[in-house]
Amino acid sequence: MQVSGIRYDLTVEPGLPAEPFFDDPHATGRLPDYRSLPREPYQPASGNFMMPADGDAEADSLWIIPLTTTPPVWRLMRHPPYVVKASRSLNLAFRSAYVRHHLTTELDAVTDAPLTIVVRTGDMATSRFLDNFIRTTEELLAQTALLRCQFTNPVEAVSRWQAAR
Repeated sequence: MQVSGIRYDLTVEPGLPAEPFFDDPHATGRLPDYRSLPREPYQPASGNFMMPADGDAEADSLWIIPLTTTPPVWRLMRHPPYVVKASRSLNLAFRSAYVRHHLTTELDAVTDAPLTIVVRTGDMATSRFLDNFIRTTEELLAQTALLRCQFTNPVEAVSRWQAAR
């Protein structure tokens, strides 16, 4: 990724177990096991992107900004092992009742780590997901804790996180 000029990766989801791609019939692999992944931004080790570098990363090297996920809980799955202890992403296209508690908890937390929310443009093409997105963002706008937040880009988020540490 770094050789290609990519400086920030916002795709990893801490707390998720290894899973097949359930929505891609052409996929032949599985998602990695992210249950032990750091939940704050980090520069990955050169031999293992799931481990932070030992402080020797160059200033312009890749940063991974993990998505904000729930604490791990037992949940049902559509495939074996059918029950697994895992986290879930904060995806605004999911039902409001599903993300409301997690979103409120994250907004009320006092932390310097960026709140990284999932918004996939492809989800908006499905009317059910679009309705969920609209309902959830309307509820989000009513959160008074949002007044302490600032929408920003990965460069600024990492810079602020580093300065706060």
